[in-house]
Amino acid sequence: MSDTNTFDQAAIRKHIFHCMQTEPSEPLPPAHVDGTTIAPSDPVRFDWSKTAKKSKHNALMKKRIVDDLKASRKRYKHVPEKDFNDKTLDAGFDQAFTTLRQKFKTQQDDAAAMHNR
Repeated sequence: MSDTNTFDQAAIRKHIFHCMQTEPSEPLPPAHVDGTTIAPSDPVRFDWSKTAKKSKHNALMKKRIVDDLKASRKRYKHVPEKDFNDKTLDAGFDQAFTTLRQKFKTQQDDAAAMHNR
């Protein structure tokens, strides 16, 4: 796992869903509305149209998830301790987020197709 310098993808995706308070089998939550704030006790929400680098909000959500993941190490016993470093977690998050953004786009396209039927 560390050879590719990415965090275990299944674990990071599982944790993102946990922080969004949704299940992988459910549709992704709607996009975050720019200009609205999310309290620390609220579920994580993303602006699906932007990357974490291009959205201050998404960058804050990324930090929140990575920090929570570090605090929740014991939930991921199969992930080596050495993989809980910033560089590896950041790369793992970015890969997982790219996948989720694509899932959201597909979800929206499917919803639009159903609406047009």
